[in-house]
Amino acid sequence: MHTRRTNALVAVAGAMLLTACEGNTGSSDGARASASTTRETPSATASAKAAPAKKKVSKAELEAAKTNALRTTYSAMVAKLGAPHAIDGKHHVWATIEDDKCTELRVETSGNKVSGTEMTSDIAKSMTAYYEACAKHVPRE
Repeated sequence: MHTRRTNALVAVAGAMLLTACEGNTGSSDGARASASTTRETPSATASAKAAPAKKKVSKAELEAAKTNALRTTYSAMVAKLGAPHAIDGKHHVWATIEDDKCTELRVETSGNKVSGTEMTSDIAKSMTAYYEACAKHVPRE
């Protein structure tokens, strides 16, 4: 008998905590109902928050992003440029090829804050190793 009551109290307390964390302010009956009927699985939550797609960007867009990088947030850059074309530790990379020249923007982040930028422009095909390193980040159609 005590085991049933204890289990029931633990379930209600857990449901109330879950509801409080989600920002709901319902009664304990509502908490019990929401915990048993609306609990999302991690895969459902992950699919609902899909990452932005990688998209082709122009050199002008990269230059504008570099100019404004330290005055904006990382999420604002992703909204404007799309998902990074590559991620290397704290460095997020966008690249483009225009007129057989590659341009690459590397942004260093700390959380949602942009802490540094580096831009390499106009890498010609004749600079084979550098061009290939840059071009591998350009998204394919």
